[in-house]
Amino acid sequence: MDAPKSTAARAPATKPQSGSAAKPAAPQAPQMLAAQDIAIALEPGPKGSSGDYTATPLLPSASWQAGANAANFTYGYTVEVPNGIAGAGPGISLGYDSSSVDGRTASTNAQAGLFGEGWEWSPGSISRSYKACKDAGIKDSGDECWAGDILSLNLAGHAGQIVRDDTSCVYRLQGDDGTTIERLTGQRNSAWKGEGFKVTTTDGTQYYFGSNRLPGGDGTDPEAKSVSTVPVYFNSGQDKCLGAQTPANGTWQQLGWQWNLDYVVDPHQNLVSYRYEQEDNYYGRGGGQNNGTGTSTKYQRGSYPTWIGYGQRLPDQIAAKGTAKPAAQVWLRGAERCFASGAITCDPAQRTKANAKSWPDTPVDQECAATGQCLNLSPTYFSTKRINQIDTEVLAGTDYRRVDSYVLNQSFPPPGDGTSPTLWLDSIVRKASNGQAEKALPAVSFEWLQIANRVDGVVRRPDGTDASAPRYYRPRIQKITTETGGLITIAYKAPECSRVKGTMPSSEDGNTMACMPVKWYLPGQSYPDPVNDWFNKIVVQSVTQQDMVAGQVTTVTDYEYGGGVAWHRNDSEFTDPKARTWDQFRGYATVTTRTGNGNAAEAPRTKSVATYLRGMDGDVLANGTKRSVSVPDAQGGTIKDEEVLSGRVRQT
Repeated sequence: MDAPKSTAARAPATKPQSGSAAKPAAPQAPQMLAAQDIAIALEPGPKGSSGDYTATPLLPSASWQAGANAANFTYGYTVEVPNGIAGAGPGISLGYDSSSVDGRTASTNAQAGLFGEGWEWSPGSISRSYKACKDAGIKDSGDECWAGDILSLNLAGHAGQIVRDDTSCVYRLQGDDGTTIERLTGQRNSAWKGEGFKVTTTDGTQYYFGSNRLPGGDGTDPEAKSVSTVPVYFNSGQDKCLGAQTPANGTWQQLGWQWNLDYVVDPHQNLVSYRYEQEDNYYGRGGGQNNGTGTSTKYQRGSYPTWIGYGQRLPDQIAAKGTAKPAAQVWLRGAERCFASGAITCDPAQRTKANAKSWPDTPVDQECAATGQCLNLSPTYFSTKRINQIDTEVLAGTDYRRVDSYVLNQSFPPPGDGTSPTLWLDSIVRKASNGQAEKALPAVSFEWLQIANRVDGVVRRPDGTDASAPRYYRPRIQKITTETGGLITIAYKAPECSRVKGTMPSSEDGNTMACMPVKWYLPGQSYPDPVNDWFNKIVVQSVTQQDMVAGQVTTVTDYEYGGGVAWHRNDSEFTDPKARTWDQFRGYATVTTRTGNGNAAEAPRTKSVATYLRGMDGDVLANGTKRSVSVPDAQGGTIKDEEVLSGRVRQT
């Protein structure tokens, strides 16, 4: 979800800071992968050229996948949790997606997630988007304003936009799959009117978001700390469903911007509980429209999961007021986004502007305390934490016994372009004990390659002059070494677009190349229009697998993309009209996958061709007309490329 936009280029870093070994240095162009060359078997200030922190941050032990029309590389590492004795346990799979790194541009939140660049996992959440008040008629304001009940759901198997019927006020998931969504009030949380949500899937399982205390309990059980809030102004009259409850124009309330999943109750009353830690911050509310004089007001700039309990029943926990011990639990251990060096111990008290280089991907200048001077007039969204260990435990008698620990080794590899580094996951080490002497498995390690997100060349200012900007290098997985001795190598195609070489799209709305237009505002610029910039879409060319232990035959999978890239206009109502452009990636029309290298020692090489629907019919062009797009098939038929079909395979 998007709140006010912002981010700053942090101080340049010249060498990696890490709790693990340094990685390959120096950014370089993506290398083309030739089969004969590889052997393997089994992806300062709130705003600036490097991102926008006013945008809210809103993926076997492992498996990889590539070749879908998104041209990305994905990888999943599964954290095995002990079986529960009452209902299913939580699923924890750390997911890497190279395309999520492509999305780091000058207009988006630049900070990597809790695990490292490109990696994501969360229990689930519901987020609400608000509109920047300066775009809602309040000149110079840095606050958030109500713009309707614009919600999205992040839940495994049931993710997407939530659509509210303004007549019946019933919520449905876009692409309705039978899931029901209820807005709750009176929940024991810090949001306005105690807002929360309950999602019920077709099997009868109930998912609570922002309940904060046990559903049906008396409110004396430990709180989940599951709701992040922010001050929101109202200036658009009565909401169609809130009616008379809509706050008066010109007033503000502390509304939720993210409700994390805190309880899952199955039809048999088996319970999974989640707890979080909130990261508070303050900003000068109302200062933008009042000549810099604002009121210091608290909000949550982020949150992270800390604990999961399962193997328990809801009635038992209600009776015990939340103090009954679940049969199994998972701890997610947090640490500062910092690595100790010299006098820096990474104590949170040392997280000051003077020590900002020790927190290289954290906008320390955006932190404000409850008292004292605060020059920040907009809420900004970031975390000072990283998850560096996951522990699983089972109840043995009256105490818990450790089963497994997953140690996440991380670092800050140097981008080499003068911008600050981003958090990188170097390796995962599983340590098993279960009441016995601890044994560590070999690490699963991830080698990075720095690739430029920004297209080369200068950026054109609105007044026609040129400005230099960093290439905005971001790391992507280049090699994976598995715990069983396998090696996976990913090769990316060289960037297709170049301002220096003159190989650029002819127009924004007619673009079919692997780069996207991005419009953003220079810090402190005096002219009202954004700069026009271009960022690369990084494309996976091949994945090679090699068994480094048993000497099995190398497997090479190559990808060929046809039909050009489809870029849809950004039609979000929250997009600044001056920054609206064709930056919504809809993928390639066809993907040809070839597996094997044709050697006599292995099976014959295989080939498959997939044709995709991309939802481009009806896309608005620069002249105001709409595209008319149909997709043919091998039998001579056609189908209209409608929005609701985007991402579906037409034929294989």
